[in-house]
Amino acid sequence: SESGYDFFYVIIDGVEKIKASGNSGMHVNYTTSLSAGVHQVLVKYAKDSSAAAGNDAVFIPLFEWA
Repeated sequence: SESGYDFFYVIIDGVEKIKASGNSGMHVNYTTSLSAGVHQVLVKYAKDSSAAAGNDAVFIPLFEWA
């Protein structure tokens, strides 16, 4: 992805928890606890339309709920 222009987000209950951008095999580890009840978890990739760089993608090898 184009650093500073294309972003990967994880948003939980409307609060941005992860915002990552760029290439190079970046790994992001994130752990959180949620209270009992209903929650909204949004995983989003936002690509700008100005240019293409790298894979222009996000790869999630492991997403685990416990």
